[in-house]
Amino acid sequence: DFLVALPDAPAAAAGLGQFKSDAMTAIAVGAPTDETIVVFKGTVFDQDPHETVRLEVEVRPLGVAFTDEPTASSAPVTSGSATTIAITGLPDNTHYHWQARALDQTGRTGPWTAFGENLETTHDFYIRVPPSRLVFTVQPTTVASNVAIAPAVTVSAQDVNGAILTSFTGQVTIARGSGSGGAVLSGTRTAAAVDGVARFSDLRIDRSGSGYTLVATSPGLAPVTSSIFVVTAGPAAKLALTTAPSTTAQIGVPLSPQPALRIQDAAGNNVSQAGRVIAAAIVSGDGTLGGTLTANTNSSGVASFTDLKITGAVGTRTLRFTSPGLTDVTSSAINFTAGPASAMDVNAGNEQSATAGTAVAVAPSVIVRDASGNPVSGAAVTFVAPGTSNGSVTNGGQTTNAAGIAQVGGWTLGTVVGTDSLQAASPVLSGSLVYFTATVTPGLAATIAKFSGDNLTGQVSTALQTPHVVLVADAHGNPVPGVSVTWAAAQGGGSVQPAEAITDANGLASTVRTLGPGAGPQTTSATVRASRGSGGGAGGA
Repeated sequence: DFLVALPDAPAAAAGLGQFKSDAMTAIAVGAPTDETIVVFKGTVFDQDPHETVRLEVEVRPLGVAFTDEPTASSAPVTSGSATTIAITGLPDNTHYHWQARALDQTGRTGPWTAFGENLETTHDFYIRVPPSRLVFTVQPTTVASNVAIAPAVTVSAQDVNGAILTSFTGQVTIARGSGSGGAVLSGTRTAAAVDGVARFSDLRIDRSGSGYTLVATSPGLAPVTSSIFVVTAGPAAKLALTTAPSTTAQIGVPLSPQPALRIQDAAGNNVSQAGRVIAAAIVSGDGTLGGTLTANTNSSGVASFTDLKITGAVGTRTLRFTSPGLTDVTSSAINFTAGPASAMDVNAGNEQSATAGTAVAVAPSVIVRDASGNPVSGAAVTFVAPGTSNGSVTNGGQTTNAAGIAQVGGWTLGTVVGTDSLQAASPVLSGSLVYFTATVTPGLAATIAKFSGDNLTGQVSTALQTPHVVLVADAHGNPVPGVSVTWAAAQGGGSVQPAEAITDANGLASTVRTLGPGAGPQTTSATVRASRGSGGGAGGA
């Protein structure tokens, strides 16, 4: 009258497969998928008619043993139907294995069947989602120049939901974005991501400034820019010349421009530090550095000198600037030429002698020097023979040569025996005159004339009481000493003593006449040897 039938357990699930989210694209055994959703397929069977069956899967990370507890179940289907289960939110960079079974409506289950026919120590699939963006997960912070940015900058690869993709192991490169022009970003700038994160522990920038950014790039991803940060100057380390002295200067004249220096860190960034004392000194070349030899830095770290100058010989010198605890700085070579004219002295041609009306043998010259005794070239000098009795000059206007010497064209002495003078003056040396003297000597004997002892009267055959005297002169009337005068009793007989006389310092020569035996006029003659003229002497009765 009736039949008792006990339900049977479902058969093992068959036709198992793993697919991407479209349920069409198969994921090969052991292959990756770039989605966090996987669709599992299988066909379920049950021997009892009219019963519905579900597909159950257990999905575990590789290394985690199955517990035979299902992870998810499909909707019920009729026996012999294929069905699917979609599992979402699978973590990235994870390897999985899975198994499946059938479950009927009475709760009976079929046996578990592992997918893939591979060892359970080998994955069936793994998740590797490609990144959609780079993100600075640790931003750069304010840092001193040439100091590593801390904490270390990190850049992560993320998916569209902002999750870090631990499967990403690509190369990430950091470059400087905005900031001071010419600044250099150093350190390890390319790093491979580990668990999706690239870490940069030694990035540093050499120039101080504000508005700096970093830019991270990786192939296939859009660049990303960091937040703005500031690089401050490092500790004071060295001096730098902001205004260097000119490479040419004059001895004794303040340098122009005057040196100005500032404090910098080791990378050359300006350091604002007031009150630092900076000293200047000569480091090469001789001489004396004058003026205020120290200068203090202002609030900007700048020190300016105002009156530095060097005295001494012309030549090349360099200056060194120092401050305790800082690396010093040396100027370029400075070529010092003579300073302004300060004094003028006789160089040559003083205290000569020459015949009246002739030029001195050595044309007088002066030398012009600066305050340190260096010859000054290019200084105007005028030579003048003052008045009317000191002769005349030719080419009296001169300019000092490279040796500081100016020489008159010539100096012709006056016609009067004595001392002539010449003066030299320079417009650059007000009130400073230089004087030359020269002795005017008489020329050759040119004339002889009776000086005294003429028209005398005496007894015959006796010596006159007054000598005959003649004056020997040159062409300008100057008495000529040292000239030999020959005397003779020219008329009336008698004799002269001496018969030859030498003119004295006044050009005078004399003799005494002894009259002849006859009464009447008698004459005496005086003759100059090798002279350009001669004259007669005096006679007496």
